[in-house]
Amino acid sequence: AQNTGKDYDNLSNLAKKAGSALLAAFALDKIKDFTGEIIKTTATFQKFTAVLTNTLGSKSEAQKAMKQIADFAAQTPFGVEELTDSFVKLANAGFKPTTAEMRKLGDLASATGKSFDQLVEGLLDAQSFEFERLKEFGIKASQAGDKVSFTFKGVTTTVDKTNDAVRAYVLSLGDLQGVSGGMAAISKTLEGQLSNLEDT
Repeated sequence: AQNTGKDYDNLSNLAKKAGSALLAAFALDKIKDFTGEIIKTTATFQKFTAVLTNTLGSKSEAQKAMKQIADFAAQTPFGVEELTDSFVKLANAGFKPTTAEMRKLGDLASATGKSFDQLVEGLLDAQSFEFERLKEFGIKASQAGDKVSFTFKGVTTTVDKTNDAVRAYVLSLGDLQGVSGGMAAISKTLEGQLSNLEDT
């Protein structure tokens, strides 16, 4: 019994030493991974800032936009990369969305189970009076002369056939009951929380 006890103690001590070594190795490996992610994230943000500087024509404007996008991403189920790509597409089309306008687009995308980028692509097409992609969001459109009639959730709205009017209509959908708050609902899910954690 004494020999068995000594053997057990020796084995226990060996396991403790091995465990400490494994823990240290694991920690070192994770530190390397984390450091690598910091470098990768820094490089990605520098790239985004460079693209935004080129798009907006000013580094200070690009930095403001980057902060707006990063803050928005940290509170929504959408990632920084997707939002930056979408912001650049919109800015290149002459529309620099505010945080409130991004919230409307984000709620509409979330309420229909689509990505932010899909909605932006649909919006950009709609501003060229090509409405096929809006059907993915349950928005039907018909044109007659200088007017466009949209139907969403059984309600038809007619607007002028202009870029600004079409964009204003799509943005207005983000304030509707059953659409507004769509991002917040998804952000509470595990997927949304993981996305927010990653952005943070």
